[in-house]
Amino acid sequence: MSRTAVALAAAAGVVALVVTIIVVSLVPLPEFEPLAPNNMSGSLAFVDEDNCVHIANLGAATVTELRCEPEQAWIEEITWTEQGIEITAYLNQPTTRVLDPLTGEILGTRVGDEVISDPPLAPVGLVVDSPDEGEIVIFDEDDRKLLILQGPERYWIESAIPNTDLGLVAITDSLGRLAVFDRNEPEPLLVSDDARSWPYPVWEP
Repeated sequence: MSRTAVALAAAAGVVALVVTIIVVSLVPLPEFEPLAPNNMSGSLAFVDEDNCVHIANLGAATVTELRCEPEQAWIEEITWTEQGIEITAYLNQPTTRVLDPLTGEILGTRVGDEVISDPPLAPVGLVVDSPDEGEIVIFDEDDRKLLILQGPERYWIESAIPNTDLGLVAITDSLGRLAVFDRNEPEPLLVSDDARSWPYPVWEP
């Protein structure tokens, strides 16, 4: 191949790359309208990037900080049981605390493998797929498309946790946002812009 052909091929590659970058950059991030009072019912517990547990009251559209753990004891698990909100933090050994969801008061503590109650089931998430570049699809339990979002290539949905009783789904995304949508009206509403994707947010039982 001649030098001219190589140069032309290289130039074409650069142009294609620039066009791709421009196209990707033109795809906006999904925007979520803020949750308003009386839009929905139910409550969610989630953990933020500062290692604090929050309660989102969807009916009142409020988020309340419940308790913060030291950064050295990173919260890895959160569940909501009839007894309270259980958080498990790992340092030298796992320590689980049961919190009052109204006050944040510690109702019980177990260390290591000590069991003080039956372990709750882990939340089961819905399937999230990216069939086409820039498209994100959340499927319901029957493999039907529940929600389709458009976003740039480096945007994704981290988790989709359903509440079948309320007909709602909570999602966390790669920007650290927590949003909720109704299965019958799949328009996500922003609950918080500071939510860790792991552990998953959990619904009040």
